Amino acid sequence: MTAPGDPIILTVARLDARERYKGVDHLIEAMPAVRLVVPETRLRIIGTGSDLPRLQEMATRLGAADAVDFAGFVNDDGLSAPIASAPVCPAKQRRGIRKSFP
Repeated sequence: MTAPGDPIILTVARLDARERYKGVDHLIEAMPAVRLVVPETRLRIIGTGSDLPRLQEMATRLGAADAVDFAGFVNDDGLSAPIASAPVCPAKQRRGIRKSFP
């Protein structure tokens, strides 16, 4: 779990296999390299879906399971505190701009 003061990288996403374009797996893959520079860094992933087991296995296989917090579902009212506490909130996509961005 995250200790007070640990640097947090936060992403909020539906972890559905159809939405792998969001790049959550890239964040997990980057954690070993990030922790070489800043060892106490944590990746917190808020969300759930059908791709969760694959992402959890990936974190374990890469030796990053101790640095990745799968926080599960958080409703909209509960998101402001985690977002406020995270200095880094990446928004990556593998393909073009989504309709939600006019």
